Amino acid sequence: MKLVRMIPMPVFAALIVGGVSLNLLVFTYGYSSSLSNPDEGAHYINALFLGDWLRGGAPWLPACARDFREHFPTLSIGRWPPGWYLVEAPIFALFRPSPTMAAAISAFFAGLPGGVIFWAFARLDRRWFGLGLACTYALLPIPAEATRYILLDQPVALAVGVAAIAWARASEDPRPGRLLGFAAAAAFSGLVQGNGALILLVPAIDILLTRRWSLLRLPTFWLAMALAILPVAGWYALVASSRTLGIDPLSAFESLWSNLGPIGIALALWGGWRSFRVPGSGEARIAGLAVAVTIATLVFPADGLRPAAPMLPWLVILAGVGLLPFLRREAAPALVGVALAAAALVPAMRFAATLPPKGDNRAGDVGDVIAALGGIWMIDGPPAEEGASVAAAAYRDHRRRIVWVVLGSEWLGARTATDSPERVHALIERLGVKGTAAFAPGTRAAYPHDGLLNQGVALARFEMAPIRYERAPGVLTRTVRWTPVTPHPELIAAGPAALAPVQPPH
Repeated sequence: MKLVRMIPMPVFAALIVGGVSLNLLVFTYGYSSSLSNPDEGAHYINALFLGDWLRGGAPWLPACARDFREHFPTLSIGRWPPGWYLVEAPIFALFRPSPTMAAAISAFFAGLPGGVIFWAFARLDRRWFGLGLACTYALLPIPAEATRYILLDQPVALAVGVAAIAWARASEDPRPGRLLGFAAAAAFSGLVQGNGALILLVPAIDILLTRRWSLLRLPTFWLAMALAILPVAGWYALVASSRTLGIDPLSAFESLWSNLGPIGIALALWGGWRSFRVPGSGEARIAGLAVAVTIATLVFPADGLRPAAPMLPWLVILAGVGLLPFLRREAAPALVGVALAAAALVPAMRFAATLPPKGDNRAGDVGDVIAALGGIWMIDGPPAEEGASVAAAAYRDHRRRIVWVVLGSEWLGARTATDSPERVHALIERLGVKGTAAFAPGTRAAYPHDGLLNQGVALARFEMAPIRYERAPGVLTRTVRWTPVTPHPELIAAGPAALAPVQPPH
């Protein structure tokens, strides 16, 4: 008990909310030994590469990235901004977590945006109420689903929340240090994921709501905004594809309805309206900030539910503010508040109860064999399975660089004119492939060329072993060549476009 008292309350709250997310992952069987989302493999590989780069003494980065990608082609530094990878890199350098452990770390972080809720109610001297709401937030569909995958939606929600808190502090006491702190937090938020740049709109919206016009007369305010905008604008001007911005009310409403339900939405509206009736109060300040973040989120793209993640903690804050009047009165209204809170949780409980156990595509088993035998391996299947196999192989290779992975999606089909089993066999022999893994989720191959890999391997002396997915329909066909073979990584470095159409042997 003394140890608990020694822990600062914000740290204690973060541990509790992160623990709720981890427990949700366990109780819904949301874990497996393999990654399963199309983007997960790339996120893991990017963080693993930067961790290995730090372990190796941080040599010239472009050369290291080029060498790493020749072995593990899902490395995609530049496809996503570097912000979150810079947070993960020291963790990967120190501990080098496996894909399974990295998924557990990601699940812990999935609940941390709830810390924004704790901060808001700590300002209102309602710490334990805020902690309870933060734990409730971790059960909502968006954060609950995020516990199962290594994605950037919850990290960007956390980054936006931290930057919004920094803005609240700076707007109330606009010292240069606080304004520059907001600039750093806002720039980081935009460099975690594209929609993190929504935080750059929050100051303007908040100033309009609170009428803090005096901030506009401060040179340090404009300097801070410039310092926040320049890194984000520079990054996307250099490497990111442009996206169309615009409000998608239907998608936003769908997200709100699935996470908060009608009662939660009504509580949020009631909390916001009631707070603005008392200008200058602590509740009005919190509600104004929550409304500013919500509006800024709606201005950015929202195709699907995940881009709405940054505003979800703030809507929970508004709903909590709507519940506060019931807590200040006699027993009967307090019971009404409890009933409303329970009713608002119904969508979250229904979602958690219907979450199926997470399937396992057995990519981890493929990684074990690849790292043990070394050589060139061809992986074919949907992006999720290809990425998971590369991630498992890269982890188990332990920086030895004795493995080269080529992806069927890049090397089979029109690019190398491998339109028959004989041509696939010729390509395998030309590259010096040691083994293959062909994934077929569901009941049929994902792409037209998928069946060709197994047919081409059947023409060579490979040992073939079909392996069924766990807790999901699908079959992995793994083959290994036990006879000696000379790998040709120089052909991999040249790329499939450099190979002439592969002719079958006569």
